[in-house]
Amino acid sequence: MKNPTKAGSAARTLFLLGILSALAVTSVQAQNLVGRWRVDLRTAVGVLVNAGTSTSASGVETKTDAAGFLGGLGLSRWFRENLAGQVSLGVLSVHTDTRAGAGGVSTETALVTSFFVGVRRYLTPSDPESGTGFFGSVEVGPVTGHQSSTSVGSAVVVESITRSAFGGRAGVGVEFRLGNRVMLGLGGGYTFMTDFADAIGGEKNHSGADLGLSLGVLFGG
Repeated sequence: MKNPTKAGSAARTLFLLGILSALAVTSVQAQNLVGRWRVDLRTAVGVLVNAGTSTSASGVETKTDAAGFLGGLGLSRWFRENLAGQVSLGVLSVHTDTRAGAGGVSTETALVTSFFVGVRRYLTPSDPESGTGFFGSVEVGPVTGHQSSTSVGSAVVVESITRSAFGGRAGVGVEFRLGNRVMLGLGGGYTFMTDFADAIGGEKNHSGADLGLSLGVLFGG
């Protein structure tokens, strides 16, 4: 029987908001960002994870799915104090499925990733004391799904497919400057995409909302 669990509760989200708010209060005076680069590590809050094992007359099946934006890496550069270009690589879905029965053993794995390019516009000027700024962002680019399967029975069969689609993400968030080199952020958004030609991880479309944290390191300037 499957046992779906929600990773990251409302209490956890509020707790993280409290931490970021406290950090904003203790941050130092912001400095000019024009021409500077930033590398981000992004993690998700509230990712839906389904995992479970089922037994039937045909055998035993173990399945794990992680859906929604799971995390990724980003690179940004400020053109103006209120405008930055950004490139991001994200993981949208991970799927594994293993079955064992009288006919043999089969394993299926799937991974969906995005590569987006866009801009981040700060809706309010950064606070000169705390370095806090609210922003909106828009990104577009390819979404790639890769799925492979292996079955071992009377013969060994290996199959692999890769499919591409067009996608994008619109988001909002808030960032906090901590010194001259570190930025913390909390943001949410919605990732959309066209359908894959074939299902990857059981789905042709992996669109969905997300909420996450980011840790960025500034270079240059």
